[in-house]
Amino acid sequence: MAEAWPSDSAGRTSLQATTERTHDNTDRFPQRHHANGKVQAANRQIRFAHPAEAIVAELLSSFGVGWLYEPVTFPLITSAKGEPVQCFTPDFFLPDHDVYIEMTTMRQSLVTRKNRKFRLMRELYPHVDVRLLYRKDVELIVDRYARTPENSELRTGPVLATSDQIAHKAAEIAAQLNDGSGPISLIALGDGAVRFRDTVAAALVDKGVRAGTILAQIKRSRNTVPDAGLEVRLTGVDDLNEGRRILLADVVSTGLTMNAALGWFRSAGLPIEGVASLLDRRSARLIDVPLVVPGLPAPSSWMVGAGLGGGNWARRDDIHSLVRPE
Repeated sequence: MAEAWPSDSAGRTSLQATTERTHDNTDRFPQRHHANGKVQAANRQIRFAHPAEAIVAELLSSFGVGWLYEPVTFPLITSAKGEPVQCFTPDFFLPDHDVYIEMTTMRQSLVTRKNRKFRLMRELYPHVDVRLLYRKDVELIVDRYARTPENSELRTGPVLATSDQIAHKAAEIAAQLNDGSGPISLIALGDGAVRFRDTVAAALVDKGVRAGTILAQIKRSRNTVPDAGLEVRLTGVDDLNEGRRILLADVVSTGLTMNAALGWFRSAGLPIEGVASLLDRRSARLIDVPLVVPGLPAPSSWMVGAGLGGGNWARRDDIHSLVRPE
């Protein structure tokens, strides 16, 4: 089985230094790396290869997710003497989740070489969870958390989900939740999920299940220290202890907000017993989220309708993508 080698403190790998350090099993394997406050502080001082990496690093920290920048290099091709000829060094490692993240800001037509290395990486290291974020997902993350575009920059694109598809997904979730164990508390994660929450609640009521509705207003901390977490404000708290607590989202993308929200409810003594989402953008997932039913597939674009987007856009019955005019 192929083995991963640690990079130096700047994230670069010297062939000579790499060969010498492979004798130290403590450093060799990815799962031996751990994040702590000192690591976070050191990470904030490093030079990132691209500004988008700095934004993602700050985002991870603001959600209390530990990370390491380019800590491990994976040899892909070696010479007859066993020296690495081609290597793969993922941009981030998330120790608490045992996940590696590689980002690319190249256009899709230019990522052939990276795709080839990524496939080889997964073939040689099938036990390693490594994920590749393409340019569209990177841009969407940057837009979402660093520079939300003005509405005037965007126009509606194709329909992604019709009202019938949304109703069918709500009914599917309601059927999965209806196990005869009593009432259910449905918690909308943010304003964008309220309409979908109410649709699921109506489907449960049709099945004879009592469904309370709560709104969890989420505000991300702007601090970049570990475990900064979220600020959460609850509305409709009288229903919180009414049976099982199910957290509903409009869209699960990176998984960071949902993961932090689950941690908040757990710390508050209100553990969540199930998670569901109308839309699921798997291509941007950084942290896994256990969904009771897979959401409708979401593209790497902004979306409006069925409660998403605010204002008149949110009042649309169908969900549309948003695109920038050429």
